[in-house]
Amino acid sequence: MKKKFFVLASFFLAFSFFPVSLLQHEQKSSIRLGETKAESFTPVTTGVKNENSLENKQLATDVDLYLQKQLALDKFHGTVLVAKGDTILLKKGYGYAYEKEKLPNEPSQKFAIASLTKAFTAMSILQLHERHALNINESIERFFPTYPFAKDVTIHDLLTHSSGLPMNRGTLAYEDLTLLYPPGTNQNYSNEGYILLGHIIEQASGMSYEDYLNTHIFAPLHMKDTGVNINQRKVLNRARGHKDIQGMWVALGMDYSTRFSSGSLYSTVEDLYKWDRALYTDKLVSEPLRQSMFTPQMKAYGYGWHLEEKDGRKLAEHNGYVLGFSAEIIRDMSSKSVIILLSNHGDAELKDIANTLLDIIQPVENSENKQKIEKKAVL
Repeated sequence: MKKKFFVLASFFLAFSFFPVSLLQHEQKSSIRLGETKAESFTPVTTGVKNENSLENKQLATDVDLYLQKQLALDKFHGTVLVAKGDTILLKKGYGYAYEKEKLPNEPSQKFAIASLTKAFTAMSILQLHERHALNINESIERFFPTYPFAKDVTIHDLLTHSSGLPMNRGTLAYEDLTLLYPPGTNQNYSNEGYILLGHIIEQASGMSYEDYLNTHIFAPLHMKDTGVNINQRKVLNRARGHKDIQGMWVALGMDYSTRFSSGSLYSTVEDLYKWDRALYTDKLVSEPLRQSMFTPQMKAYGYGWHLEEKDGRKLAEHNGYVLGFSAEIIRDMSSKSVIILLSNHGDAELKDIANTLLDIIQPVENSENKQKIEKKAVL
């Protein structure tokens, strides 16, 4: 059944997407961070650097062909933005935002981004640290005086998943939680830690988490299609999450606001590109604090980012999963290239796809890696 969906999706992509997406793109005022006008559904070269336009067009075609194959294999349905340095190579939608209505995915479509939220929460904490509203090395006791573990856990511990808190607390109240290990001695990915950071942001700033992000991050970066999902409020131009049930993609409904500051944001690939570009500037926070986000603090985790140095690349990455949605961003900080993938069909494994896309646009010069890329490209 899903193969039939792909055939219909391919027909729509070929004959219906381009005029609508182009009109929508021309109405946007988001061309402020090194981006020029692009045809959203055609592999083209865009951006401020255009010296290698023929090479970039070929790279865009290669990226598109690979993603079309992933769509055919039911491994990717969603939107993508691929940029090499300051040049956007491809910005496109694949498959459907609404399977039942056959509404196509477009780059302007809003998706739940799940744990990509954590980097925004971390940035907010660093901003408040810079404004002396808190100190990342202080304990969280003044914010949560009734929590028995609060005096031993620092804000830094929460940021780096080294607090000892479990991933999810389930039905337990925070007062009843027992830490898994002494804070700062180990690492355990914890949504609960980042939920506490959201409450700290609210107390330290005197604003709701949503208002803080809108005022201090989204507005300065003109991220007008990004927000916090609260109480199932109606969000226009939003993709629906889908789950594979007996070979059919079925639309889901869920209140993602319970994830709060650990995973409740929605965004678009276009807005996330603005976020990516801003992280090379001092628009949101001073350089020393910004660099601390991308410095390993505990094992290979900074503040809100997984970090890795591989094949001469300095990578910052995060993925996210929430029922019906997956999200992935890989930033190569050595070349300023970025891969952004948002999926609204199941728990798609996007990291492998993103790594392959990075290899396509920036091949590592060794025969073993070349063979690996070629093998993935035909799968």
